[in-house]
Amino acid sequence: MKHYLSSTDDLSEKIINLSRNFVKFSSELLRLKTGPDKSKNSKMYLAKKIRDTKNVESAEWLLEMLEEMK
Repeated sequence: MKHYLSSTDDLSEKIINLSRNFVKFSSELLRLKTGPDKSKNSKMYLAKKIRDTKNVESAEWLLEMLEEMK
């Protein structure tokens, strides 16, 4: 997905930025979910980064997935 977004001319810059941010945050979410550091601080930090980034596709979904993590 990252490669496609960096090499395509078919999408607008806004769509590319939205998608790049989604890929970045979903990767961080997956790392947090599967990695050894599952602390509340790490989850709160990622949630803050998602909220503070203006152009994120499906930001609410990402935040929901973060909340569902135990």
